[in-house]
Amino acid sequence: YYNTIIIHFMKKLFIIPFIVLTTTLISCKSKVNDDNKNFAIPQQECPEGINLIPMYGHAKKCQAQLDADKKFIKHVLQNYGTLKDGAVEHIRMGWQYFGNHNFETAMKRFNQAWLLDSLNADVYWGFGCVLGKQGQTDEAIEMFDRSISIDPNNPFVYKNRSTAKNKKYNETNNIKYLDEARAD
Repeated sequence: YYNTIIIHFMKKLFIIPFIVLTTTLISCKSKVNDDNKNFAIPQQECPEGINLIPMYGHAKKCQAQLDADKKFIKHVLQNYGTLKDGAVEHIRMGWQYFGNHNFETAMKRFNQAWLLDSLNADVYWGFGCVLGKQGQTDEAIEMFDRSISIDPNNPFVYKNRSTAKNKKYNETNNIKYLDEARAD
């Protein structure tokens, strides 16, 4: 008889703290979730317009953009065999758009080529030409310099850099740019 009473009493002692503990934990969890809303990682926004800036503006891409890059690279490998060959084709397309005065699309193609092969000097030459047409002379000169540092044997890049430096001279009247343009 005493065993039954003790067991019954023990059950009550166990059940009541269990219910109290469970209720407390549930309310604490709810409170923690409410408090952590302020510390939740926000949905990463996709930076817009980065495909109109050389090298995508070195922006941190969102997941959707990274996924698009992976899909693009897969497409290039399937269609051109190598990233370098794909880059050459996208540079060709960039020049085609550039020649048609479609500078935004040209920049997009040069960016795609850069994504595929950032060591291709012609990518930077393309960036420089587009930037020059957009009136960004300093940035254009920087891109021509990058192109030349990778491949110093393209005379057209020197010609374009010289033109940009002449423009910079006309903007600033700083003889330094005229001397540099003559040196090219």
